[in-house]
Amino acid sequence: MSGDKEIDLYNDNGDPTIEYLVELCNTAGYTFSVTLSIKGSIVTGKIIGRKQYFEEMSHLFERDGLEVIAEGYKEFSKVFDAEEDLEEDMKTPYHIHLKDAKYVSSNGLFPQNGMMWRGRIKEIDGFSLGNLTTRN
Repeated sequence: MSGDKEIDLYNDNGDPTIEYLVELCNTAGYTFSVTLSIKGSIVTGKIIGRKQYFEEMSHLFERDGLEVIAEGYKEFSKVFDAEEDLEEDMKTPYHIHLKDAKYVSSNGLFPQNGMMWRGRIKEIDGFSLGNLTTRN
């Protein structure tokens, strides 16, 4: 991870490899397509940084005329304006943020157009890089 942070491959905080990918998205603006297994559910989408997640959520609430909620998400995004200035405990990613996320079911992927999704890294049971798609 960044700096001189020690990597512990055997902890209960979640997979350090997915934590590393999330940290890259948070600090350097990378995005990665990923498929996650979480407590028997499968979610597929694109990892984005936390600042981008809160900005996009704000835009969605603005679009729907929910200005009060949009303002709250704007304030959340401002916390991450300068990632390098954050306290060390704020730099450690505890959540993963997906754009265009879809759940996988026996009936296909839903919602059809994707959604914004946020989950706790420590709850991820497994992952693979890449998105799942369906055949038409």
